[in-house]
Amino acid sequence: MWTHYCRGVVEHVLDLLSARRCAGCDEPSAPAICAQCHRGLMPATPVHFGDIPVFSASGYAPPLSLAIKRMKYNRRPDIAARLAEALMGVPGLPGALRASCLVPVPLHPSRLQERGFNQSALLARELSRRVQVRVNHRLLRRVRTGPPQARCSGAARRANILGAFAVQPARRPARITLVDDVVTTGSTARECIETLRAAGHQVTAIVAVCCAPEPD
Repeated sequence: MWTHYCRGVVEHVLDLLSARRCAGCDEPSAPAICAQCHRGLMPATPVHFGDIPVFSASGYAPPLSLAIKRMKYNRRPDIAARLAEALMGVPGLPGALRASCLVPVPLHPSRLQERGFNQSALLARELSRRVQVRVNHRLLRRVRTGPPQARCSGAARRANILGAFAVQPARRPARITLVDDVVTTGSTARECIETLRAAGHQVTAIVAVCCAPEPD
C-alpha cells in the first residue's frame, strides 16, 4: 500500500510539473505545446491501413519528434502526459477512443527492462485518463525481439517484426484502438493488426503522436 501511495504522489508531482512545460522545447508553458512550437507543427499526412484510420498530431518532425526522443532516450516518462494532451486536439480522436479499448504496442520484456517503461503504454494510460476508457496492457505481447525498427531500412522492417507479437486469450472479441508513439512504414502496426485479427479482435483505429508514412 505504501508503494502505491508513493507512486501516486510521484505521478501527481510529475503531472503538475509537466503541465507547466512545453512537450516540444521543454520551456515553461501552460499549454502542452507552447505557441511557438505549435506554429512549427507539421500536419501529418492522412493515412489509412485499409479501413483503419491513423490519428496523429504531427508528421515526424520537430517539435514533437524531439519530444518523443526526449521521452524515450532521456528517460522522461513525464512527457507522455503532454503528448497525450496534444493528441486530444486531433479532430475525431476523442470519439474514436471512446468506441474501443486501448491497446499499446508492447515492448519485448528485455527492452522494457532496459528502458524502464513502455512509451506506448504511458501514452495509452494518459489518453485513457482523458476519455475514461479502458487500457488492456496484457492483450498483446511482444514475444520476439530484434534490432530497433528505427535502425532498419524500410525493406527490412517487415522481416524484423514478422511473428514478433502474440495475443493473450480473452473471453470475448474486443474493439481496439492501437496506441504507438510513431508510425513510419507501418510494419509494426500491420503486424499488430494481423495478430489481433487472427485472434478475433477488431482494430478500429490507430493512434500515434507522429505519423510519417514511408513505402515498405
